[in-house]
Amino acid sequence: MKWSLRAACLVATLAVAGLAIQAGLAVDRDAAGVVLEFISPPIAVALPAGQAIEVRYRANRPAATVELWVDKALLAADPVVESAEITHTWAPAERGARRLRLRLRALGSQGAVLAEIERPIMALPWGTTVRLDER
Repeated sequence: MKWSLRAACLVATLAVAGLAIQAGLAVDRDAAGVVLEFISPPIAVALPAGQAIEVRYRANRPAATVELWVDKALLAADPVVESAEITHTWAPAERGARRLRLRLRALGSQGAVLAEIERPIMALPWGTTVRLDER
């Protein structure tokens, strides 16, 4: 009986963590209280090379800086202003279809990584037409 309760608690904890990751929220790594949130783009969006999209996100203190990465390339590093959204325009540059990862990293005042989340993006071939609305 004792093991069944532990197993149920573990399953519930993993489910909550999975929902937080799907929603774009960072899971606290070291009880620093940092929350990272992707506001846009949506999860698993597909964009043709050259089509720009707004990347919007926010973080809270005690993070001092938020970095935006695409795969291994740093796109931006911004100071954290409590509850303020940060916006950057970005477009996939390569012409072929491939999977990319947008990644946010929250850094403390000494440069330590406090939290990190990712969002997958599918880059489509140049010239592909994608409608972002449902008309």
